[in-house]
Amino acid sequence: MHTNHGRPWPPCLEIEDGEFIRVRIVHLNGKPRVLTLKQDLHYWPTWELRFNPEAAMWRLKTIKALDEGIA
Repeated sequence: MHTNHGRPWPPCLEIEDGEFIRVRIVHLNGKPRVLTLKQDLHYWPTWELRFNPEAAMWRLKTIKALDEGIA
């Protein structure tokens, strides 16, 4: 998993469908905040979107989903 700035995150967590995870973020003004996220693979499968500059195309790869027909 990578941030939107291309820097790698700490080791990717393996969480199951329906599990919760807390993410600590820091706003640009330095104020910390904690968000709670719940994985829902039925509606929001995990995928990776990569741009190929040589072909000038985006590639979508499904990483984890309940139904492989999604995405």
